Amino acid sequence: VSDREYYMAQQYDSSRGFFIGQPVKSRVTGKWGVPISVPVLHKKSPVSVLFCMVELERVAALHEAVRIKPRGTVSILRTDGVSLSRVPFREDIVGQSLAGTPQFKTHLEGRERGFAVWATTLDGVDRFVSHARLGQYPLIVVVTSAMDAVLAPWRKLVFGLVALAIAASVMGVYLGQRLFMALADKDAAHAAMQRLASTDTLTGLMNRYAFMAAAKREQERARRNGRGLSVLMIDMDHFKAINDTHGHAVGDRVLRSLGRMLTELLRSIDTAGRLGGEEFCVLLPETDLKSAAEVAERLRRECETRPVRIGGLDLTKTLSVGVAELAGAEETATELIHRADLALYRAKKNGRNRVELADAPAPTGFA
Repeated sequence: VSDREYYMAQQYDSSRGFFIGQPVKSRVTGKWGVPISVPVLHKKSPVSVLFCMVELERVAALHEAVRIKPRGTVSILRTDGVSLSRVPFREDIVGQSLAGTPQFKTHLEGRERGFAVWATTLDGVDRFVSHARLGQYPLIVVVTSAMDAVLAPWRKLVFGLVALAIAASVMGVYLGQRLFMALADKDAAHAAMQRLASTDTLTGLMNRYAFMAAAKREQERARRNGRGLSVLMIDMDHFKAINDTHGHAVGDRVLRSLGRMLTELLRSIDTAGRLGGEEFCVLLPETDLKSAAEVAERLRRECETRPVRIGGLDLTKTLSVGVAELAGAEETATELIHRADLALYRAKKNGRNRVELADAPAPTGFA
């Protein structure tokens, strides 16, 4: 078996370890199976590689019992996109790579777990989709249900629970113990749900709801401590033209690149969020207007010098930024963000790719 994939993988440091091979169909029985190998590195051992074959027919019966009927599916993928198992079974899918599909790139690639809604290319049915990776093992469990089959709110929770339970059926008792320990940790599960509810799935930043709550907390902290607070309102210039010219997939890549840049360049105490579309907002605690303007200018220059590569072309993108500083104890977070938004509007009106400072708030009271 020296030329077999599962054996060769154990000969090199870069691939040695728990290895899941490409699904194969037995020439004798006609049944599909997934080869798994593990190295035995002890010098005195006469065995160098342990090997087993998981018959998909046995796994399919377990998955069929728990899939959400009538049109739900259960799939096991390797993290590189290769399909290992699917129920209902489709021989034309098993062993094929899904890495090039928009669904894999947008929702599954590089993400530990998540929920999404998409129309499958196989039957065009709109589905709720839940996925989870299995920690250190190169597997992704994907559970789907047709939208018309989701009749009650508790079904959304079932997606995640079924995904974790199915993973245990594939890898046996060893992986099952790890998964059930994770399920037992209710606090961790609750925290994961909190993150899901507060995160923008495209960029990984806070969504609008979570960001506005964070802005209110920072405004109240600044009022109590007497320290500054500034806000940046950021808008991607000509974003509609990017979508119209290159397509929404490229537009999503541009937005994700901006999200990564904000994560890299901002301080740990700063907070960034996506308010919607191409509009982002940043909270800068303990920062006055001058320092905030310097941060805004640094972000503007950095964005301009970080093109997004599309095929053989580099797509240059620019930002317009409005900057505002908390004016006093009476100004609310909403009012502060509104002033920054007005400055952003002025930046776009004055030619884009620039930073504008907000005007001081209008005085209140009687003369």
